Amino acid sequence: MKVHVSLDDRSYAEKPKGKEIIGVKRHCCGNWQEIEVRELADLVGNSGHAMVPGHMVGGMKSENCTEMQLFALDFDDGVTFREIRERCDAYGLKISFAYHTFSSSDQCEKFRVVFAHEYLIDDLFVVRMTIGMFHKIFPECDSACKNPDRLFLGGKELIYIDEDAHYALVQLLPIFYESLKNQGNLPRDLKTFCRKNHLFYLKNRLAVGPAEYLKTLVQIDGIMDLTIIHIIGQSTNPSFFILESKKTEKSLHSSITCAHPHRRLDIHNSTGCQLLDDFNSGKPLEHMEKFAILLNLSHINGGVKHFLNVIEEYYDEETVQKWKRDIEYTRGYLPMRCSETFCPYHKECVHQGTIIDTLALNRKITRQEVNYVSCGEAWAYMYENIETAYTSVGAGIHLIKAQTALGKTSAYIKLIMEHPETKFLIAVPTNALKKQVVEDLIEEGLRTERLYREDLFVTPSISASDSFIPDEIREEISDYHKRGFHTKKKECIAKYYEEIKDDLNRQAVIKDCKKHLDGMDAMADERVVVTTHAYLMQMPESFLRSYCVIIDEDILYLQIFNKIKSVSLSTLQVLAEKNIYGLSWIAERMVKAPLNCYEESEPCMQAAPLTCEQMESWDIWPGEDDNVNDLLYTGAFVKLKDRDTGETVVKYFCPQTFPEAKYIIVSATINENLYRRYFNGSMNVVLYPERKVAYTGRVIQYTYHSLGRRDLREKQKVFDLAREISENPKLPIITFLKYEREAGEYARGLHFGNLTGINDLQGKDIGIIGTPYKTEEAYKLIACYLGADVNQQEDQSPRYRRVEYKGCSFVITTYQDELLREINLYSLESELEQAVGRARALREPCTVYVFSAFPCEQAELRTGEYLNNPAEDELPAERSVESGAAKGKVKKEKLSAWQVQLPCGCY
Repeated sequence: MKVHVSLDDRSYAEKPKGKEIIGVKRHCCGNWQEIEVRELADLVGNSGHAMVPGHMVGGMKSENCTEMQLFALDFDDGVTFREIRERCDAYGLKISFAYHTFSSSDQCEKFRVVFAHEYLIDDLFVVRMTIGMFHKIFPECDSACKNPDRLFLGGKELIYIDEDAHYALVQLLPIFYESLKNQGNLPRDLKTFCRKNHLFYLKNRLAVGPAEYLKTLVQIDGIMDLTIIHIIGQSTNPSFFILESKKTEKSLHSSITCAHPHRRLDIHNSTGCQLLDDFNSGKPLEHMEKFAILLNLSHINGGVKHFLNVIEEYYDEETVQKWKRDIEYTRGYLPMRCSETFCPYHKECVHQGTIIDTLALNRKITRQEVNYVSCGEAWAYMYENIETAYTSVGAGIHLIKAQTALGKTSAYIKLIMEHPETKFLIAVPTNALKKQVVEDLIEEGLRTERLYREDLFVTPSISASDSFIPDEIREEISDYHKRGFHTKKKECIAKYYEEIKDDLNRQAVIKDCKKHLDGMDAMADERVVVTTHAYLMQMPESFLRSYCVIIDEDILYLQIFNKIKSVSLSTLQVLAEKNIYGLSWIAERMVKAPLNCYEESEPCMQAAPLTCEQMESWDIWPGEDDNVNDLLYTGAFVKLKDRDTGETVVKYFCPQTFPEAKYIIVSATINENLYRRYFNGSMNVVLYPERKVAYTGRVIQYTYHSLGRRDLREKQKVFDLAREISENPKLPIITFLKYEREAGEYARGLHFGNLTGINDLQGKDIGIIGTPYKTEEAYKLIACYLGADVNQQEDQSPRYRRVEYKGCSFVITTYQDELLREINLYSLESELEQAVGRARALREPCTVYVFSAFPCEQAELRTGEYLNNPAEDELPAERSVESGAAKGKVKKEKLSAWQVQLPCGCY
């Protein structure tokens, strides 16, 4: 090991005298160097070279010491080296080398002991404190050798060397406490030591310890005004902090306390803290991990005893004794706060700040009681609301909530049949649902003779499964659309049409092409038009005003809030230099934006989008995922690092507006506040009251684990657990697309984000696994556009917190800002309720098993830790739980000691 020291390059055979010593010191101070311990020990101990441990700059006084690594103690009388070495061995404190001084004899042993810190300490206050601690640990040493500028003369015999020996300050602290305790009155001596060395004294201890603990300590009110913080770098051991007391009477005798009440909490079973569970199971942990656990357990009844029991069970005797000493000198410490610097689960774990808070977290979910009505009554009430909205005068948005499977499609088809004088436009989210609605309309029209095929127009789609347009044309159009060239669709189809229009064998595809080319002209006089949400947003106001527009499902969530685009920084830099009206301005603003800072922007509606020819001539053809033209419609943007590629990109939100007309929106997951915030007075928004029906089937939900994408990565055994609980190895499971393989083949093609209007699982028992969080920008861009301050420090990332949402109180990982949180929860609600709705539990006697932290409507909630099963003797006898409206078969379920909460109104 190499160390730093100020070393005289001259050898002495005897102790220098008088003024000669001043010359020796001056010679040492001018020769600061790095040297191997073995060489240094030989020069000083055997050859009589003098040394000054400190680096002296600009003088030879104590205040000229700028850094020090070696700490030397001089023993002249009353103790032998053997006794000092035995004491060091007992403490676990390693000596670098020791030597006899020139005046040592058999009758009176005189020697010096040198300790090497693992790296240079470049803080004079810390150097002084360390010297003071060594003198308290070894009170027999010469008390005159306390100054950092002290000269230590060489000796005549090296008596001990360990060239690899070193210590860290974090190891010295418990030895210091132990020494003071053995010497007499620990509290009195600590106060005296603090006063003499200007250390902050807190809760009967020095304000000294591992740097991680400082994050907890500085939260005490007033402590920052009374102290100066010293941090002693990074090392193989935890870095160290010391609080220097400002020279005021109040700070030297501070009345600040950090009392923390003891709690009665379960620390033996599965605790909800993965780090504590690892410790309990005997998994080897780093020092700081165990230290954090100790500081938390010391504030829980029986916690210290439990800590020692685990240490004694899984660790050697030396480690046990070491922790027993540490426990004695950490009493009064605050519980350390959770941190990613020592806890490997910090970003994944459901934590509340400290292990204590996590263990004490109240996971209970409360919901307002709901009065349920029959299906017939709820359907009639929904239809009455639709009819009221239909007869209203003027433009506006009418929000009508209707549970999944209540029969909203049959309700608006009834309205269409009963008002043959009115033109209706129905917009649904997917082509598959569009096809189903058309079939229902034709069937009902034939039955009532109030709608004929020639009165019905279905807008074409190149992505529809029954489209005859070739795949290569579809892919070309899709590629243009992704890049913001939305007008290229007709151009591509027209070019292809010209190639095939005279081919008598291709009449079906020719007819399909003509539908796309005719566009709005083809449907001008149709009584009923069925289209998709996306097609609706392209229709002109002049056309829409002649129709009563009925929107099936929540268009705000499914269509508008999904308009988040991406463009690379390199493409933006090229655009910014081209002086293109509108585009160059927003591109330059995005290029100059700081990383991860969300900004609002005004859409530039006057600017014209670029053509492919313009881009090619200006050499700014974008990359495959770059959407350039839609930059003109940016409402909010953020520059960030792409999670997959690491490339710097800009994500931006393109708000879409409804032309002024009458819109009737029927959905199960409407959020009135967000509709009002989004349309912000541009059109009147009316919410109609709802009557709910109790499910015929059951929803059984397990809420303990979050199971977002990252959390689920570590907890994939939940897939097998779902099959085990349902007693169905072929259980169809809906989850994230990336876990499709783990979900199995029985719900293939169904995943979060791709569930609307799917009826394949109607009446079946299904599983739903995951809390469908989107990327952070998916929430923050929308919230920023709607006026929320999403750049607050508190919302740099979401955290676990208790929230109130739609009459329900629960804990979940989300944001502090109310609007940002509402968008987040609205998204989770929409995805999960769509997933639950696939089984049609409202009318079907099926069971839906949900594993997610967001509580679903009418779910029977299990709030306990379900991945680590309780012991068999804790399981009660088998019994069944049945919803209030259940009329069909209901499976018996073996209920554990997990907490069970039935939905309100379903007892």
